[in-house]
Amino acid sequence: KYWESSELNEMSFFSATFASYPGSGFYIDVDEAWWSADREDLTMQITPMADDLTKMPKKNITMSQLRKSNWVDLKTRAIFFDFSFYNPNMNIFLVVRIVVEFLPSGIVSSYSTFRTVDPFRYGTGSTGELIVVALFATFAILSMYYASKEFKSIYRNYSKYFTSFWSLVTFTIVCCTLSLCGLTGYTIYQTRNVFDSLSATPDQGALQSLGFLLDQEKNFSGIIIVIMVIRVYKFCSVSRSLSTLTRTLGKSAKFLAVLVVLFLLAAFGFALSTTLILGQDNYNFYSTSWSMFTLLRAGFGDFDYTEWLSHRFLGPLLLICWLFFANSFLLNIVVAVICEAFVEVTEENKEADAAGHMTLVDALWDLGPVRRLMQMQQKKRDKIVKLESALENVDLDGDGMTDVKELEGWLQETDAIDLLGVKDASELMAKFDLDGGGQLDQAEVQKLKDFVRDKRNQVDREISGTLEDQMHKSTTARSALAGSNNNAANAALSERVMKIEQTVLGMSEQLTELSSLMKGLAAG
Repeated sequence: KYWESSELNEMSFFSATFASYPGSGFYIDVDEAWWSADREDLTMQITPMADDLTKMPKKNITMSQLRKSNWVDLKTRAIFFDFSFYNPNMNIFLVVRIVVEFLPSGIVSSYSTFRTVDPFRYGTGSTGELIVVALFATFAILSMYYASKEFKSIYRNYSKYFTSFWSLVTFTIVCCTLSLCGLTGYTIYQTRNVFDSLSATPDQGALQSLGFLLDQEKNFSGIIIVIMVIRVYKFCSVSRSLSTLTRTLGKSAKFLAVLVVLFLLAAFGFALSTTLILGQDNYNFYSTSWSMFTLLRAGFGDFDYTEWLSHRFLGPLLLICWLFFANSFLLNIVVAVICEAFVEVTEENKEADAAGHMTLVDALWDLGPVRRLMQMQQKKRDKIVKLESALENVDLDGDGMTDVKELEGWLQETDAIDLLGVKDASELMAKFDLDGGGQLDQAEVQKLKDFVRDKRNQVDREISGTLEDQMHKSTTARSALAGSNNNAANAALSERVMKIEQTVLGMSEQLTELSSLMKGLAAG
C-alpha cells in the first residue's frame, strides 16, 4: 500500500544528496531481524498496518521474498532506513536516517543524518530545568518587547526606517528571534503530542520530524548570533578608528554592488556549463546551485582537481577560465576598489585629527587621564591650603619674629619643601630674609604668605583650565557625532556620556568647595 506523509507522521519532503523526496511512499515496520542458519538470507519480523492505521498481527518475511515481490524495482529512486536509539542516562533519543539513492546512471549513493531529540528539555522536575524555562521565558519576553519597539519605529517613520542598513539588520534580528520563539513553542507542543504517554512507543516518522524541527531551532540561533555580531559594528561609528571598516565598505558599496552583479552573471553562466558538462553523477556539480557554490570555493583556492576531470578536456579548461576570471580579474578589481576607499578614509582621519576634531570614544579615552591629572592637582592644592593654615602659627614663641628653627618645624609639619622649591629652612630664610638679620619679621612673613597664596592661585588656574579644555573636547565630540550620524541610539549614548562627564566635573567642584571650607575652618 502507498502511504501519504500525513498517515506516516512524516515530513512533507526530505532532501538527500542528489534530490529531495516526498515523505510518502511504501514502508515496512521491522521489529526484529535475524540471519538464517546458512547466513544467506535475512528474516525480518514486521508489523503490518491496515487501511485504518490499526496494527495487524506480526509476521515474518525474508529479504529474498521482499526482492521477489518487486518491493524495489527500476522505478525506485530511494530507500529510507529509519531507526532510533534511546539513552536513558542522558534521557535523549538519537534519530538516524540512512538514505540510499538510485541515480539514473545506475550509481548508488548514500546519505545519512544523525539528530538528537530531547523530549523533556523544558521540564519542571529540577532546579536546573526551572532555570532553563525561566531563561527561555525571559528571552521570549525581551524579544516581544524589542519587537514592539521596532514596530512602533516603523509605524512612526516607515519611509526612512527601511532606507537605513542598520535598521534592516535590527528588523532581521527581530524577525528571526520571533520566529525562533514560535518554532520553539511549536516544537514543545509537538513533543508533548508524541510523548504524551510514557508507555507509548514513539513513531519513527514523528521522531524524524521532531529532529528536523530541533535542527531548525539551532539554525535560527546560529543566524541570529551572526547577525547580532554584525550589528555590533553599528556602534563603531562613535570612533573614527573603529569605524574605518564600515566607512570603507560604505564608500565602496556602490561599485562593489556593480561588481557583485557582474560576478553573479559570470558565475551563473559557468554554473550552467559545469552542471551540463560535469554534473551527471558529480555531487559538486549535480545542480546549478551546487555548481555556483563549488565555483565560489574554487575562486578562493578550495577545489579538488579530480572533480573537474569528469570531462578530461573541457573540465580543466573550464577550471582555468574560471580561476583566471575570478582571481586574476574580478577579485583584483574588488581589492583595488576597497584599497582606494581605505585610502580616502585614512586621509579623512588624518584631516580630522589635524583639525582637532574628537569623537565620543576619544573623549571617553581622555577622560581617565584628565581625571587623574585633576586629582593630582587637587592634592597639590590641598597641600598648599594646609601650608597656608600652618603658616599663620609659624611664630611659636609669639615674639613677632620667625627664626630658622620655627621655619624648620613648619616645613617638617607641612612637607612644603617640594612645593616651595627649597632644600631646607636655611635656604628658605635666605630667600625671604631681605634685611639679612637672620630672622623674618612680620613684613617678610607676609611676603612668604603672598608667595604661598600665589602658588595656590596658580594651581586653581590649572584646574580651571583642565576642566574647560575637557568640556570643549566633549562638546566637540558630541557635535561631531550628531553631525555624522543622526541616529537616536547614538544621541542617547552621547547624552549618557555627557551626564557622566557632568558628574565627574561636579565632584571636582565639590572637592574644591570642601577644600576652601577646610581652609576657612583652619583659619578660624
